[in-house]
Amino acid sequence: MNASRRRMVPPPNSSRPVGEEMATALTSRQSGPPDAEVRRRFLQVDAKRLLYQTLYSPTALLATMLFSLRFTGRRHVPRQGGLLVIANHQSALDPPLLGVVIPRRLRYLARKTLFKPRPFAWFIEALGAVPLNQESGGTEGLKTAIRLLRAGEAVVIFPEGARTPDGILHPLKPGVVALIRRAMVPVLPVGIAGAFEAWPIHKYVPRLAPLFLGPDEAAIGIAIGRPIAAETLKPLPPEAMLSLLHQRLVELRDEAERIRNRPRGRSVTTSVDDDRPGNK
Repeated sequence: MNASRRRMVPPPNSSRPVGEEMATALTSRQSGPPDAEVRRRFLQVDAKRLLYQTLYSPTALLATMLFSLRFTGRRHVPRQGGLLVIANHQSALDPPLLGVVIPRRLRYLARKTLFKPRPFAWFIEALGAVPLNQESGGTEGLKTAIRLLRAGEAVVIFPEGARTPDGILHPLKPGVVALIRRAMVPVLPVGIAGAFEAWPIHKYVPRLAPLFLGPDEAAIGIAIGRPIAAETLKPLPPEAMLSLLHQRLVELRDEAERIRNRPRGRSVTTSVDDDRPGNK
C-alpha cells in the first residue's frame, strides 16, 4: 500500500530518551527526598506513559474508521531529541490526530483551569498536556515550551494562535519566532486538511466521514514535512521566518488536501493569500 494511503500506524516508540518527567524525578532524588517518594514519582511517570500507549491504538482506529484518516511523511519525524511541531489549526480534533500520526509522545500547552479536578488533571497530563497560566501573558508559555524542548520533548504549537474560523490558514503569530530562536531545536511542519469540515469551531459536534461510506467532505488528511534546522531559521528576520513557515504550512496543507478521501472536483481556499485580488 502506498505510504500516502497508509492509515493504521504502530504506537509511539516507548524507548525514547528520558524526558522532563523522568528528569524531574532524578533531580529530586539527587536533592535528597526519601526513596519512597522517588519510587512514587517514577511509578507516576510509568503509569502516564502506559495510559498514553494504551489509548493510542483505539484512538488511531477511531480516527481511521470515523474520519477516514490518511497521512504521509511519517518517516520525516526525528525519533529523539527536542522537536517543535508546528501545524495549522483547523479544529479541536487536531491534537489527537497529531498524536496518532507522529510516532512520539507529544506535549501540548493547555489552560491551567482545565487541571482543577485532580483525576482529570492526571488524565490529561498523561495525554501530554502541560498546565499554562494564561494570566501571566505569553511569557510563561514561552518558558514552559523552552524547558520541555531542552529536556528532549516533542512540543506541539499552533502558530496561528487559535482555530481557524473559516477554514483558511491565517498569518502566524510572531511568538513562534522567539521560541525557535531560544529553543534551537528542529522545527517539524505539519499540514492538516479536512478537520475544519469535520468539526469547525462553530459546531458543537463533529461530522463523521466513515471509512466504509467512501469519499466525504469531512475526511481528514495530514502531511508531515521535513524538519527545518533551527540554524537555518535563526538568521532570518522575523517577517522572513514567518513567511517561510507560513508558506511551508500552506504547501503541506495542500498536500494533505490531495491525499484525503474527499469528493474530487472542488477547489479549496488554503490561505488568506488566495483572497488577494491578484490571485483571482
